[in-house]
Amino acid sequence: MKISNYLSIMKDVECWNAVNEQDVEVLMLSESHCKQPACIFIDNPKFISTIPENVCMVLTTEELKNDIVRDGRGVIVTAHPRLMFFALHNYLSKTEEYARKKFDSVIDESAIISPLADVSKYNVRIEKNTVVE
Repeated sequence: MKISNYLSIMKDVECWNAVNEQDVEVLMLSESHCKQPACIFIDNPKFISTIPENVCMVLTTEELKNDIVRDGRGVIVTAHPRLMFFALHNYLSKTEEYARKKFDSVIDESAIISPLADVSKYNVRIEKNTVVE
C-alpha cells in the first residue's frame, strides 16, 4: 500500500511530502521485527543507524530526510512524524485492507502455559517448548 493514498484522504493531517515512496504492508515501531515491508517513524537522528532491513518507508522530519533517503528508503516528511504515525495507525486499523485476517490461535502441545496467563482465542501462535508464565 502507498502511505500517501491514505494521508491524502485522512482528516486533520498536517502538511507532508513524499519522497521516493515505496509500498508497505505493515506499520511497526522501530524496535519491532517482522519480514514484511514496513513503515516506521524516526524523529531523532540517533535511531537512523538502527533502522531494520525490512523498513522501506519512514515518517520523519525535513532535517533527517536526506540521511534516510540516502539508504534507498522512501520518506514522508512532516513536522511531527510520531503524531502522524499514530494517526495513520489509528486510521488504518479501521480499514479492511490493513486489518489482519483472523485465525484461531494455535498452541503446540509441548507448550507450558500458566493458568494465570491470558492467551487470546485468535491470532496467537505458541511454538514447541514455549513457556508462558
